[in-house]
Amino acid sequence: MTALKTRTLVLVFALALPVAGLATFPVGFALRLAGAQQWGLSATEVAGSIWHGRLQDAQLHSHPLGDLRVRLQPWPWLAGVRAVRVDVATVRGRVLHGRRSGIDGVTGAFELRQVPALAGLDLLLHATDLRILFDGDRCIGADGQLRAAILAAGDAAPRAELAGDAACAGRTAVIEMAPVTGHGALEGFSATLRVHGDGAWDAEMRVAGTPDAPAQAWLQAAGFQPGPAGWSRLHHGDAPGAGRTSTP
Repeated sequence: MTALKTRTLVLVFALALPVAGLATFPVGFALRLAGAQQWGLSATEVAGSIWHGRLQDAQLHSHPLGDLRVRLQPWPWLAGVRAVRVDVATVRGRVLHGRRSGIDGVTGAFELRQVPALAGLDLLLHATDLRILFDGDRCIGADGQLRAAILAAGDAAPRAELAGDAACAGRTAVIEMAPVTGHGALEGFSATLRVHGDGAWDAEMRVAGTPDAPAQAWLQAAGFQPGPAGWSRLHHGDAPGAGRTSTP
């Protein structure tokens, strides 16, 4: 065996050894490495290895997801990025942490029930290849689409539907969500979602024009304020440790 081949084999072994050694660690270790808590992921029970793990009764920012399957992806580890693949019945994608952090390839539907910022209405989100990546606190990549439907129990159709594509705007990831449909108090409803590198986010919601009296009463109850261009509300949310206080 030549000296070059020997050095190559030694290098491959040296790189592979730390990854192979991780096989004995529990899945909770992988989730901590991937910064899952920063992005609001928790569960009542965590079992299995980092290659085939399971989260029972998982939640994202206190919203139920059901049971999740998670596994560490080894090759990004060699580049200083911890990537965990997450699969649930309706959503799949990756959570990343390290030199780069964020989400990647998120596709599927996720329902938020009785959202306080929408006066207790439900919000159905559907992502298509959604990617939001940060290098420290700087957005370095954002694309894919997010759709949202606002509805209440018993509604035959959503009260409003929005859609927008993710993009970097300076150091922040932004999704400008334009109205697709809307009626009643939510006619002309639009929103701007901003995501920051520490996991905190802001949602600026707007209703254009001058709604009728019943619609105005609903908007006031939901915390919207009137202005020259219509009604608006700014809502803040934090990942654990982001250092800001969420608004109701």
